[in-house]
Amino acid sequence: MFKKNSLVLRKITGTFIWKLERDFVAKGIRVPKGFETNLASSPKFLYGIFPNSGVYTEASVLHDYMYSNYDNVSHITKKEADNTYLLFCTQLGVGRIRAKLMHTALNLFGSDYYRNDKNI
Repeated sequence: MFKKNSLVLRKITGTFIWKLERDFVAKGIRVPKGFETNLASSPKFLYGIFPNSGVYTEASVLHDYMYSNYDNVSHITKKEADNTYLLFCTQLGVGRIRAKLMHTALNLFGSDYYRNDKNI
């Protein structure tokens, strides 16, 4: 179980997937209870530098949701989702350089996951 502010997640046993235990609202967007996320999609060999969770976990959940096919976020472009992630990370206390590196990775590698819920 992961709890931080209004974000409550439960890890699905035997997977890298986490499920929201209640609605989560951030940046004016409601992520519904039951939404599944893999948090930050860092390759395992980078976990030492960029673990899949941390101070940026709330931003990661919101970002995964903005990449999803849910109707209430279908108007959000990939660029808007990535830029929201960068802004939210810095507001949560992620250092500017680290946040920018994570944002750059999204720009380079996020296209395969945008609007493709099978690869959250």
